[in-house]
Amino acid sequence: MKKVYPKPDPVAKPERDFSVELDELCRAKVAELVQSYLEAEVDELLGRLRYERRDGKRIGFRDGHDPERMVTASIGPIAIRRPRVRGVAHESALIPKYRRRLPSIDKTIHQLWIEGLAHRDFEPTLRGLLGAEAPLSASTIARVNAEFGAEYDTWKKRRLPPCQDRVVPVA
Repeated sequence: MKKVYPKPDPVAKPERDFSVELDELCRAKVAELVQSYLEAEVDELLGRLRYERRDGKRIGFRDGHDPERMVTASIGPIAIRRPRVRGVAHESALIPKYRRRLPSIDKTIHQLWIEGLAHRDFEPTLRGLLGAEAPLSASTIARVNAEFGAEYDTWKKRRLPPCQDRVVPVA
């Protein structure tokens, strides 16, 4: 039996662009994951879950969330709301207070710098990877590269302990 397939209409456009939908879904899931990590940091700091009551001494209280802001992740900008805490000092290990990008972005910038990408080429390259709305500037890229250069200089000048397990062949 012969199969008959429908002929595609050359003028018709697809109803949905699945690659755009997939990107949006990935961004939403990464935003949920980062948000839940921030909430878990606060849970660990306070020693209790969000609506859990504890008898005895409390070390701090939840105080809502900061306004929503965009943070750049490796898949593009994501929206997060940092939880606020009162009664105890709290700084997130993942995203400090005024940070606008995840540490993976800095690692990407470092890798591009090591590979020899010119300073003027960073912004167009990262805009292509992270999206047009990613908060990047020449001063941010220069600052991240200067921090990495300082870390590299410190690493180069470090003192190495003597290795006693190594046998040096005599020529």
